[in-house]
Amino acid sequence: MSERVLRRVAAGYKLWQNTGRGHGSPSVPFLTQPNIVIARVIGIIAIAAGFLLGIEGLNQPDSIWLPVALTLIVTGLLAQVYAFYRTVMSKMPSRNTQD
Repeated sequence: MSERVLRRVAAGYKLWQNTGRGHGSPSVPFLTQPNIVIARVIGIIAIAAGFLLGIEGLNQPDSIWLPVALTLIVTGLLAQVYAFYRTVMSKMPSRNTQD
């Protein structure tokens, strides 16, 4: 490897050591609640599939693809709204904690 690449690797290692996390894998807080991740992934896939089928539905106006595409887009948006709601509620302080 070249000296330039080695410097970048060393710089990245120093940044990792300065994060205060020490040794081990990095902490990824959004992976602690899989329902949020699943909702986001399903939302992204449904919206993308809806747009792709919508293009096909616009090319063939008498087919079933346009209503299916609109349904997929709405489903994807609802999944994203659910994921946003769960994210906000997980960040809010619990009402059950005592002061």
